Amino acid sequence: MSWANAEVVELDSRNVARLALLGEIRGQQARINDGVETLVVPDADTAQVASARLRTARALEDMDQLMRQYRQLVDGTDASAGFDDLFGKWQAFDNGVHVHLLGEPAVPGLPLVAGQDLGTMTLAITYALEARAESESAAAVAAVSTRRQAYQESQMQLTIGLSTALLIAAGIGIVAARSHSARRRAASRFGALVQASSDVIAVVDADGRHRYLSPSTETVMGYRPDDLVDTHFDQLLHPDDAAQAYAMYAELLADTDQREHRFEMRVRHADGGWRWHEVVARSLLNNPAVDGIVVNHRDITERRHFQDRLAYEASHDALTGLANRTAFLADLDRAVASDREHGGQSAVMFIDLNGFKQINDTWGHDAGDALLVGFAEALRANTLGADTAARLGGDEFGVVLCKIGSPENAEAVARRIIAALAEPIDVGGQRLHARASIGIALSDGGCPAEEVLRRADLAMYHVKRQKINGWRCYDPSVETDRTVVIPTAEELCTAIHDDQLHLVYQPIVALHDGAVLGVEALVRWQHPTLGLLGPQEFIPLAEAGGLIAPLGEWVLRGACAQVAAWRQRGGPAANLALSVNLSPRQLDEPTLTERVLAILADTGFTAGDLILEITENALVNEGLAIPVLRELHDHGIRIALDDFGTGYSSLRYLTNLPVDILKLDKCFVAELDGTPTGSAVAEAVIRLSRSLNIDTIAEGVEDAAQANELTLLGSRLAQGYHFAKPLEPAAFTALLDATHTPPTREPAPATGLSMTPY
Repeated sequence: MSWANAEVVELDSRNVARLALLGEIRGQQARINDGVETLVVPDADTAQVASARLRTARALEDMDQLMRQYRQLVDGTDASAGFDDLFGKWQAFDNGVHVHLLGEPAVPGLPLVAGQDLGTMTLAITYALEARAESESAAAVAAVSTRRQAYQESQMQLTIGLSTALLIAAGIGIVAARSHSARRRAASRFGALVQASSDVIAVVDADGRHRYLSPSTETVMGYRPDDLVDTHFDQLLHPDDAAQAYAMYAELLADTDQREHRFEMRVRHADGGWRWHEVVARSLLNNPAVDGIVVNHRDITERRHFQDRLAYEASHDALTGLANRTAFLADLDRAVASDREHGGQSAVMFIDLNGFKQINDTWGHDAGDALLVGFAEALRANTLGADTAARLGGDEFGVVLCKIGSPENAEAVARRIIAALAEPIDVGGQRLHARASIGIALSDGGCPAEEVLRRADLAMYHVKRQKINGWRCYDPSVETDRTVVIPTAEELCTAIHDDQLHLVYQPIVALHDGAVLGVEALVRWQHPTLGLLGPQEFIPLAEAGGLIAPLGEWVLRGACAQVAAWRQRGGPAANLALSVNLSPRQLDEPTLTERVLAILADTGFTAGDLILEITENALVNEGLAIPVLRELHDHGIRIALDDFGTGYSSLRYLTNLPVDILKLDKCFVAELDGTPTGSAVAEAVIRLSRSLNIDTIAEGVEDAAQANELTLLGSRLAQGYHFAKPLEPAAFTALLDATHTPPTREPAPATGLSMTPY
């Protein structure tokens, strides 16, 4: 081939290096004179012939640096190009890119660039390597590709391997283009995600001020994002959550590991309400592109309310809204632990509603539920917010009195609760009374919570066995008191059929002469292992176990038969009256009157000489009790109101009920001391009974002084240990034989009361 027409153009070493890179040295003619290389490019008609004296070492050094830069650009991008060595043939190229740039796949060895375009290609490489504008690099490559056809049609006989040069230039251009394009696409995708996100995305600077908030701020929080920019994050926080938020903020400021921090807080909505938000924050303060704390938060109010509801239901009784047993025991544990660690004394109250099963069975579950709800309200009203009032199950309740300090303070709370029960609860037109037995135990700094609760339970059973509404504080004597030993219903059932029960009789006497006018029959249980048990120890068991009806019939039949036998003897017992206690549960029996009359007929006992005693508490279900009592009264049976003054009856009972006798409770008799104050209640009851033409029997007379004072107050009848304790039948027979015969009829005294056997 001829080089005669070649022109020589001197180029600086930098461009010559790039030009040398574009030429494939292998297979070219080169002359090296005195260390100087002349690179000859053919086709002098269309391109300038360049010749330069170059120091080979310097040129090659420049080319090596150029290739290192190229490799750095290509590495880590999706441009695919490779070759054996700096001057070898290329082995691989992303043909998709190649077609995109040049219109057809690359073919190894094919000259793709005309000689006159080498300078332009050099500029393309230069622009790419120097990170010039992407458009300039792309324009240079495009200029080369548009002149490709003319070069292919030339008569050039020498293939200088400029495909390698094009490969490098295109690769560099693609690297730059794709690098910029990838960044633009990533930014575009991120922006689209932020714009479409339903969560609030915010950037908070190191001073705690918002620098950016996503558009979803308006949807989630009701604020326009621009309105919150430059505001401090705490402006929308709930005061109760501020401390937690500041603690988390401090952790984020100190975090250099970009860890994820999560917490929940309440945020004020634009409508003024509070919304629960789940917050996920990460500190990117060390990232120059962000320079802030990235906060992502979403509204979880509905979820939080659902969780709170589940937590509430897990710790509260569904009917009353009080704490349940689980929450009660947990609070008791905390209170006892606090007393042990910090001092002070807390107390626990164990409460059982008396007669609840009777109400539930008689009036139905709705009435029972209403009674439970009413009692729960009484507990709330008479305990402090720091205390825990709970329904433990059924008709059992408990109260934890935190730091109550003393037994006296705990008893004051019990007194308020009992007093609150004086108000009846209206259930479907029926006025029902809740009655309760309360046991109290205080922490002592040593015993665990379970032991404190056990002690309160024992104290409660002591009260319950006495059939009263009241309370008792635990003391060691409760541990050995037989009243806290609980026989079983099965044992009682056996006792009724196996003659383990027997009756004793306490006389009722005339105060003016001591004549025995009547007798009260009382049941005892000779338990095989527990010994002799009084009625207070097993009557509640009979009521709860459904045994009160057969037990009551057993007592009435046995007493009527015994007293009828005494009456047949004549003498002092000829007109003997019989008093038998009637349980409130017996009033629920629809056939009570029929059974009583049948027993009277079977035993030959006169209805007019039978007195059925009921307590004031039996009148809780007055809608049922009064009709039954009237029916019994209509058959000649007399009704006595026992323990008068200790319950919650009102004076209207004395006018509405068929009451023939008031029994003055022993607690009022015990107050008699010869003073007007001591006798005030007793005298009032006696005067009241006179005005209503009702007899009075004073209970619990212990000495002659009390008997004398009662006589002076106008009472005619009494019973108590001063006259005789409850006696076995044989002993009572002896007592009758030792007394004189009372008159069968006596002129009425000035009070107008009949002196016939009460």
